[in-house]
Amino acid sequence: QMRGALGWAAVVLGTLGAGCNKPDPAVAQAAAAQALAKAEHGREDIENIARSLTTAISHAAPLLATPMATPENVARVRNQVRALHDDTTRIGREMSFVPVFFLAAVGPDGKGIAGDRDPDRDFVHGRDLGAALPCVRQALSGTAAMCVGDLVTVDGAPPRVFLVSAHPIGASDGGAPLGAVVGAITLGGLAKSVRIDLDALSARERVQQNVGILRGGRLYPSGQDSDVVAMYLVPPALVRQLPADADARITRGGGHLTFTFSENDGRQQWGAGVTRVPVLGDNVSIVVYRTELR
Repeated sequence: QMRGALGWAAVVLGTLGAGCNKPDPAVAQAAAAQALAKAEHGREDIENIARSLTTAISHAAPLLATPMATPENVARVRNQVRALHDDTTRIGREMSFVPVFFLAAVGPDGKGIAGDRDPDRDFVHGRDLGAALPCVRQALSGTAAMCVGDLVTVDGAPPRVFLVSAHPIGASDGGAPLGAVVGAITLGGLAKSVRIDLDALSARERVQQNVGILRGGRLYPSGQDSDVVAMYLVPPALVRQLPADADARITRGGGHLTFTFSENDGRQQWGAGVTRVPVLGDNVSIVVYRTELR
C-alpha cells in the first residue's frame, strides 16, 4: 500500500510540474508589448546619438584645417585627430557622449590620412574611405552628410557596419575642401548604448533585456562580432528565434513587429519588439528581447 501511495504521489507531482511549465501566452504577450515600447525608446536613443555625432563632427572640422593644409605631415594630422578625444576640451566632451569606434581625417582623394589610433594600429591610413562610404564622397564635394556603410577595418576580416558622419574640412581661402573629418559608430556599439540605457531604466525590475540591430537579415552584435564585449552580444538562442520573414512582417506591420517564444520547457517566457530606425536606413530595425527573471 505504501508503494502504491508513493507511486500515485509521483504521478500527481509530475502532472503538476508539467502544468507549471506550460507556457502562459499572457506573460509572453505582456513582455512583447513592453519590449516594443523599449524598442521605440531605443529608436529615439539612436536618433539622439546620430544628432550628437553630427554636431561633434561639425565642430571638429575647423580644428583640422591647419594640419590638413600640410597632409604629408601625417603625424601632425594624427595628433590633432587624437586630440578630439581630449575631454578637457569642448569637442572632447561632445565626443565622450557618443560611442565612436573611430575618427579619421580623409584627403581630397578619399583616402585616409590618419585615424585616432597609434600608427601601428591605424587601419585608416591609406584606406579608401571615399570608395566605401557615400557620405565621405559627399563631404569631399563640400556638403556634410551621414550614411550607413560597410568598411573593412582588419585586412582579411569581414567588414563592419558603421553609422558614419562626415564633414568637409574647409580651406582657409574658401576654396575646395582640404579633405573631410569622419566619425563612425558600429551598429553593435549603437545596440550596446541602447541596452545600457534600457537596463538603467529597468533597474528596479527583475528582467533580462537584449538589444540588437537588424540589417540585411543579420542581427548586430552577435556571433563573432568583436566591436563590443561578449556580454552585449545577442545570444545565439535568441538570434534563432528571429522570424525568417521578419523584414516582410515589419513592413506589413507599418514598421513594427512583436513575437513571443519560451525557453527551458516553458519556464521562461520571452517577448520581443521590433521597430524601424529610419536614421539607419529604410530597412534597418532595432530588436529588443525581454523576459522576467524569477
